[in-house]
Amino acid sequence: MSKTELTKNDYKEMLKKADKYADAYYNQDAPLVSDFEYDQLMRKIKLAEKEHPEWVTDNSITQKIGGTASSKFAKVEHDVPMLSIEDVFDKESVKEWVEAVKAVHPDAEFSVEHKIDGLSCTLRYQYVETPVLGDPDEMYQDQYRLVLAETRGNGFIGEDVTENLQIEDIPPVIIFSHNDRIGGALPHDVLGDEFQVRGEVYMSKENFERYNKAHPDKPAANPRNLAAGTLRQKDATLVRERGLSMFIFNVQKVEGASNDILTKSQINGLLALKECGFPIVNCQYGKDFEDIDTIINFIESTRDKLSYDIDGAVVKIDQKTYQEDFKGTSKYSAGHIAYKYPQSEKRARLMDVEVGIGRTGKLSFTGVVCDDETGKPLQICGTEVNRVTLNNMDYIREHHIGIGGVYGIIKSGEIIPKLTDTIYREPKAVYEVPNTCPFCGEPIENHGSVDYFCSNNDCSERKLHQFEYFCGRNQMNIDGVSVEMIRFLMENDFIEGDGPEELYFMANEYINKGHIANIWGESLEAQEGWGKTSAKKMVDAINKSRKTTFERILVAQGIPNIGHGQVKLLKKEIESVTRHAVEKTGHNEPNGFDYFKVLMNMYDCGYDFSSIEGFGPVIVTNLKNWISESLPAIFDIDSGYNETFKGLYEELEIEPFTVEENKSSNEMPFEGLTFCCTGSVIRFNNRDALYAWIEGLGGKTTSSVSKKTSYLVNNDVNSTSSKNKKAKELGIPIITEDELVKMVKKGE
Repeated sequence: MSKTELTKNDYKEMLKKADKYADAYYNQDAPLVSDFEYDQLMRKIKLAEKEHPEWVTDNSITQKIGGTASSKFAKVEHDVPMLSIEDVFDKESVKEWVEAVKAVHPDAEFSVEHKIDGLSCTLRYQYVETPVLGDPDEMYQDQYRLVLAETRGNGFIGEDVTENLQIEDIPPVIIFSHNDRIGGALPHDVLGDEFQVRGEVYMSKENFERYNKAHPDKPAANPRNLAAGTLRQKDATLVRERGLSMFIFNVQKVEGASNDILTKSQINGLLALKECGFPIVNCQYGKDFEDIDTIINFIESTRDKLSYDIDGAVVKIDQKTYQEDFKGTSKYSAGHIAYKYPQSEKRARLMDVEVGIGRTGKLSFTGVVCDDETGKPLQICGTEVNRVTLNNMDYIREHHIGIGGVYGIIKSGEIIPKLTDTIYREPKAVYEVPNTCPFCGEPIENHGSVDYFCSNNDCSERKLHQFEYFCGRNQMNIDGVSVEMIRFLMENDFIEGDGPEELYFMANEYINKGHIANIWGESLEAQEGWGKTSAKKMVDAINKSRKTTFERILVAQGIPNIGHGQVKLLKKEIESVTRHAVEKTGHNEPNGFDYFKVLMNMYDCGYDFSSIEGFGPVIVTNLKNWISESLPAIFDIDSGYNETFKGLYEELEIEPFTVEENKSSNEMPFEGLTFCCTGSVIRFNNRDALYAWIEGLGGKTTSSVSKKTSYLVNNDVNSTSSKNKKAKELGIPIITEDELVKMVKKGE
């Protein structure tokens, strides 16, 4: 990439992308792109900074460490910074680094280690001398207790996850008797009064697959993300059940030791820790680049057989005092380098294309593949692969995808791998979308986009997934009612109608008659795989969901473009409109207002829903269409309207809302104001807490800056962030949290 090919604006756009990807990977445990794509972007950024060092600032991602400390756990300042290791992607870079080390220290030796794909964590142990009763020659024992486990965070401040470190191989207490030795030395001489070790928390492939089999509706993306998300769970029991593991790869600090075995040699230090009962990373000795190259190649050739994921090999100077002679940075530690393996591309033959249909009727395409050489499922990164997502018909046509074609396939961090641009053998014909729905036989339609739809609103497969969505955890949360269960009930006529209200009718039948029967008089409890216990469990889950909220039931309707965020904003608007009406008319409902009734009234009065923050023309049209089709029947406005939602509405107990008449304007100082918050939060536990406080005082919140935004809250008012720039362009005041709080105190 030459200087003429890249502008400073291009560079800034790359930084924005990288920051977004890093936040998703390190902080949200939900990667947006594969490791390979992220690494390629970072390479481009580093090349740009090498050619234009004047562009680099302290805020560049190359100068920062990936994560931030979560607000869910207490923050911990590291005694020793937990820095990253610089990645390289070709053997020549490894060779140059080794030669640079040898030029300064000709006798330098090296440790080559597995680069575990997990979450970095430091463990602090403290010495406790414990008297022992009994044999006078054994009057004491040395004990070291785990006092703190801390995640990396931003490299300088991490999270205290001590209670969550439920890892079988990591000893919470290490006990030495009077005759125990470490490398021939007394334990206290080696470990001192306190020592700290750093390692990688990971999840084995076996435990990862076990988790995904138990959670087919929401599988984890990869073992690394599942390990990170598990360690950050509030429930330590859940952490223990999922099964984490850890490898120690470094001694961070030793205080009060008279023997330097832990801090003199990288390999010998790890072996000494192994004698103490710690699981250590696989490490091998190399004296020069030829040794290192051989080891790197061997690790790569055997990585698929490992029980855990690795994405490279780390090369460290074995003599720890030599490591200090090489310059580190605020992000990268000195004396190390990490070679990342290229993606493993295999040859996949397309055997078939499976067509699926979602709740909106949109078709999805999945390729059934096999190893081109053996005809068996592919083995990639230690897992079996026989399916690959084919995105949409444009993708299929552009990549010449068809039965019998042979394509490159990689597993780049996703559950379902993806095809590369490589075509090893062209198919006889490119796959084409079917003319009719494979489930109901009705015509397939295209509405001028890349997507294709079943034209039948009553398609059984579409209905099935509408039921599935309705029952989902974030909608009605009918626990334990799976898509397979719903399919059985529909196919065997235990559910007669099309709408989700049928679930509640079925539960009513069980309550009234003690059993559930289909239209043929067959009992559900008598069906294979069912019984009284399973039927009762299903009915209990359905009945539990009857008591619900406006947000859950409206989101569960699956209105296009209207999800939790939009419903939350609509709910606030309904409450605000009602509060103003009560203040104006003096009429209040002591038992609370019905959200749907107020919404119907707003629609009848021609309310401008586009005045709601973020409600554009498409959302407004979809909302108004749903209101006009579904709500009139509830209030018997016209019996000719759709009765489906009415049937559901009457089966539910939807939580109403009340208006406090004595709520003065001084108690709602943010009424009519919209706030956007960005940057770090100081006064509140997290940004969600700040938003909740604003909303409790009558304000609205939004995630983006627009003309409708009243204030942007940012403790760094001079920040050059995109939101600050947008606010300045629009003339929107930028205030700190302190200034926001003062607005309440002044009654502004």
